[in-house]
Amino acid sequence: MPHPAHGGELSFAHLPGDGEPDQPDGRSLHIYTDGSKIEGKVGAALSVWINNTETESHQLSLDSVCSVYQAELLALERATALAAESAAQECSIFCDSRSALETVVNNVSLHPIAFKVRQNLTTPNIPPKKLNLFWVKAHNGVEGNERADSLAKDAALRPQGEVSYDRCPVSYAKRQLRLNTLDEWNRRYQSGTTAGITRMFLPCALEAYRIVRKLRPFGIQTQVLTGHGGLSEYLHRFKCKESPSCTCDPDVPESVPHILFECPVFGREREDLQQKLGVNVGESTVAEIMGGRKREQFMLFAEGVMETVFKRNSSNAE
Repeated sequence: MPHPAHGGELSFAHLPGDGEPDQPDGRSLHIYTDGSKIEGKVGAALSVWINNTETESHQLSLDSVCSVYQAELLALERATALAAESAAQECSIFCDSRSALETVVNNVSLHPIAFKVRQNLTTPNIPPKKLNLFWVKAHNGVEGNERADSLAKDAALRPQGEVSYDRCPVSYAKRQLRLNTLDEWNRRYQSGTTAGITRMFLPCALEAYRIVRKLRPFGIQTQVLTGHGGLSEYLHRFKCKESPSCTCDPDVPESVPHILFECPVFGREREDLQQKLGVNVGESTVAEIMGGRKREQFMLFAEGVMETVFKRNSSNAE
């Protein structure tokens, strides 16, 4: 990178109005750039105009891991290189990606494509020429910009042969690492020997994250979803209660599934809930209930039932 004192000030202007930019004479070159990503494929293009007529065009294919942002920058890099090599005394380059232009004019940006664009813009030309950057609003009726947009889409959709650029963005690498981590987390969660009660409600760890974010986290709710709370079965494990049995049957442990889906003590409340939800409430259906719009009603039922049981066990312990 050049010394800050020698870096020069780069800027871009907004194309005024809605019409086509003026081209004063045949020595002026206009280059329109664009990038596109369709159906997981990425392309970029530039359209070269002289005297309001397209004289040439270039299409670039990028690897599918690349982003539209990279495609926009690559198109700018090829456009500035073409402008620097041309015989035109003045060249205006038009891009509808404001973020790409802001990266280019930011002298401290270390993006490798933006760095090449800055080199193309700041390297002395013989004979000297003027290179201008413009931001043009997308799909605003500018013919050159519409043409570049069409070329970029065609470049993305055409059969992929040799690619012009294949470096994946850091965001892609981070996303892939996160997906791999989540998959491994879910595999361990589903194959583990612990958290059986939680898996009954939330069988998929990835889906569980989305659901839990919508719940109101407080004590009783957490105890319902984990089974770690004031139920006889749990208290008996830690020698806080002599028997794990439920009050309805001395041979049946007082567990979360039993209280919510089987215990006759709460049969009326369970039947009322099933009438409201229009579905039988049980171990085979609770995961589906938790993942849908009926979750809130079910949780209100579960919290009310569990609060009654916890108070009963607490008074018995006293």
